[in-house]
Amino acid sequence: LEFRRVLFRSVKFKLTVLLSQMEPEATKENHPLRNYYRFWRVSNIDANTDNYENALEDLGLCRTVEQFWEIYCFLPVIGTGSCDSYYFFKDGIMPLWEDPENKNGGRVTLTLTGTELLPYLWETLLLTTIGEQFNVGKEICGVSVTVKPK
Repeated sequence: LEFRRVLFRSVKFKLTVLLSQMEPEATKENHPLRNYYRFWRVSNIDANTDNYENALEDLGLCRTVEQFWEIYCFLPVIGTGSCDSYYFFKDGIMPLWEDPENKNGGRVTLTLTGTELLPYLWETLLLTTIGEQFNVGKEICGVSVTVKPK
């Protein structure tokens, strides 16, 4: 999976160089998302709510497909490094149960043994989210992934 990400970054770099050599009008086209989303992360904290809220780190807003890839491609792969959790929520909604937009919220949990598939599944979930493929209206506020110690 890491090879795939490196390959994508390499292809993206070559595409960026190619586009920068084209006429300026051709490089200004963006692909807007239906909803704006914000990346968040939390690194190595306990379950205390105050610490959790303070530990949330805003990683950036995605208004376009291009902005999504700019942020996503430079995040450490989930399950590696110091990041335990990523969140991808609609702009204006915090990844907190206490956020008013989440008051009627629920969650679906998928438990995996091993983390080999985790990066691929997280990427698929993100692409499904920005592509609005859930077909449930406005019910989904965001998605998250967490790696828990064994």
